[in-house]
Amino acid sequence: MHFHFQNRLAKQYLFLYNGANRKKFKKFAIKPYPCSLAFTEQQNKAVNDDETGCSRKYQRRLGGSAMEMKNMRKKVIALVMCGAMVFPLCANGGVSLAYSSEKTMKHTDSLSVFKTDGEEVPTEDATDAEEDDTDGVEGPLRYYVDDEKVTITSYTGNGTEVTVPSSIDGYPVCDIDYGAFSNTSIKSITLPDSLKSISSSAFENCEKLQSITIPSSVSYIGSYAFYGCDRLKKVTFNTNKLSSIPSSCFEFCKKLQSITIPSSVKSIGSNAFYRCTKLSSVTLGRKVKTIESGAFRENYALTSISFPAKVRRIEDEAFYHCTKLKSVTFKSKNTKFTTSFGRCSALTKIVIPKNMASVPERAFYGCTSLKKVTLSPLTKLIKRRAFYGCESLKTITLRKKIYAIGDGAFEGSGLKKIKLNAKLQYIGNGAFKGTRVKKIKLPGKVSYIGNRVFKDCERLVSISIPASVKGLNPGAFGGCLSLKSITVSSGNKNYSSANGVLFDKNKTMLLQYPMNKTSRSYSVPGSVSVIRSSAFEGNDHLMNLSVGAASIHNHAFAEMKNLKSVTIRSGVRTIAASVFEGDSRLTTVNMASTVTSIGSRAFADTKIKSIMIPSGLTKLADDVFSGCNRISAFYGSTYGKYSVRDGVLYTNGGKTLLKYPSRKSSSSFSVPEQVTKVSGEAFKNVLSLKKLDFSKNIKYLSYACIYNCKKLKQVVFAGGTKLKSGAYAIESCDKLAVIVGPKQYLLDRMADNAGATLITL
Repeated sequence: MHFHFQNRLAKQYLFLYNGANRKKFKKFAIKPYPCSLAFTEQQNKAVNDDETGCSRKYQRRLGGSAMEMKNMRKKVIALVMCGAMVFPLCANGGVSLAYSSEKTMKHTDSLSVFKTDGEEVPTEDATDAEEDDTDGVEGPLRYYVDDEKVTITSYTGNGTEVTVPSSIDGYPVCDIDYGAFSNTSIKSITLPDSLKSISSSAFENCEKLQSITIPSSVSYIGSYAFYGCDRLKKVTFNTNKLSSIPSSCFEFCKKLQSITIPSSVKSIGSNAFYRCTKLSSVTLGRKVKTIESGAFRENYALTSISFPAKVRRIEDEAFYHCTKLKSVTFKSKNTKFTTSFGRCSALTKIVIPKNMASVPERAFYGCTSLKKVTLSPLTKLIKRRAFYGCESLKTITLRKKIYAIGDGAFEGSGLKKIKLNAKLQYIGNGAFKGTRVKKIKLPGKVSYIGNRVFKDCERLVSISIPASVKGLNPGAFGGCLSLKSITVSSGNKNYSSANGVLFDKNKTMLLQYPMNKTSRSYSVPGSVSVIRSSAFEGNDHLMNLSVGAASIHNHAFAEMKNLKSVTIRSGVRTIAASVFEGDSRLTTVNMASTVTSIGSRAFADTKIKSIMIPSGLTKLADDVFSGCNRISAFYGSTYGKYSVRDGVLYTNGGKTLLKYPSRKSSSSFSVPEQVTKVSGEAFKNVLSLKKLDFSKNIKYLSYACIYNCKKLKQVVFAGGTKLKSGAYAIESCDKLAVIVGPKQYLLDRMADNAGATLITL
């Protein structure tokens, strides 16, 4: 059996037919909704959600709150069950279901007639079934009557001032239905004292509505009831029967200036007053227990808020980005909040409720004016980014029970002084990154120090590491420009220190050399086999360095502005990427023959004048010497994977030209006949070269391999040259006039891209 409902009348009838006889089966009252009564699987899921948690997406699509949707579905199911019960009785005759409007109605909806066994129910029988219905019109108001109560369904007038009567035809007006006044031009409306409920979206987008008084009889308001009422300035609640302010009820009421929540209200729904940008005063009722997510988010005019004693939960971002909120008061020790006050940039002080055992994640994120924080004596944990970006927070007293500080908890804050409590065990990544602390003494129970914990603490001078520390990330002290000394307790089983330098226990790994340690020379101890990443990075005092570790990790000696001379002792095998990059005064590098691998940009942007290439070298990145514009010659063996001939560096048995020295004094150069490929940056920034000759064996010229050669005037390719790549090999050689070579498409393209003339052989 299939039921199909099309008409939107409030009273609908179900009839059973058997031949010419008709029995009235049952009368059902179903409120009209601007949606289909056929539920999809997703809509059923939305209906089954928590009444106040039904997703906005489905509330907006289906039109109404989750509770209204549930009631509607129950009635539809009842109809279907009744039909299923009577279907077996109709085996001998055709079953047809029909409905129509009543005789007294001013509007008649279409009649749907069902067919069974190929026969159509006679229309006169359906007509006989009509009975009185109470749907009607009262001036510009449309309504229906259900259980002797009137529900206003719509407003069709053009008037700006509306008075809803307390009764129609002797029946009390009790409800305003879904969307009844939505998108109308009303400026004011008077609601009767008989009114009990205002359904979802009832006044949505009434952009001219300026004030509303909720009568004392109202016990229910649906979600989005006053959504988008841009000019609504005043809302007066005369009711003490209302238990909640639903989700998005007054969202985007941008002119609303103040609100007093009735004493009967227990919860304020998500986004209830979101973006009420002129709302400067909020008085919460004494029974409020829950303020849901985003309830007062982005109320830019709100300056203070006091939470009554019964408030237990303030959800995520409830007051997020309230930029003028200066004062927050909790009257109960049992109140708890989450990321509720993030980016409240005017907030100056906060007292955490007594029974909060932790400071929530991002609780005061971006509260740039926060100066004073009083933690609960029960606080055990400060979570991730709790005080991130609190620039005005200079000091904080940690309670005795705190055992962990989460990632970035005080990152970017203005902390100058902090005394860590005795029970502290864990400090998360970046916990104090970028703060202004000068000295840190870690308590005796700290076990782990995360990555970048004190990174960019530019005023930190010294730090003491206790015996309890088991794990310490090597990047913990990066960017600490003032750090002169790191001291480790002699009882520590995992780490040690010598002359202010941090090592592992056995001094086989050098972890951190303080950035502001003022020694001019340093020799890495012979016991060290590994130098960790960025260990010396940014130290501006060292001028001479002797290194003997087998493995030197990324950026270990990068950006050392005064480093001039480096001796890489025997035993060093691996120089990783960017190890000496940016050492702008480095001129001398003495490299032992034991080195087998040099990573990308290892010596980039230095001023080395010459360098010896080890005979045992097996790996050398193409850009190792990028930006090294002072090299006049390479030295080394003429055999091996990497070889040197006439001061020029080759690889692949001499078949690939890797690097031509920028300061080589020759004005011309003939590429050896065995060379078939020129690597990228091979002839970059060469100063003296005027003429460059290639043999016919050249096949591959990498992109921009001849770059910014300021005196280069001609490039010659021998007859018979057959290039396979090289159209974009030459760039920024402003004096290049001619390219000479056989007639070939790639050479023609090369000349065109270089701004030169091709002269064919």
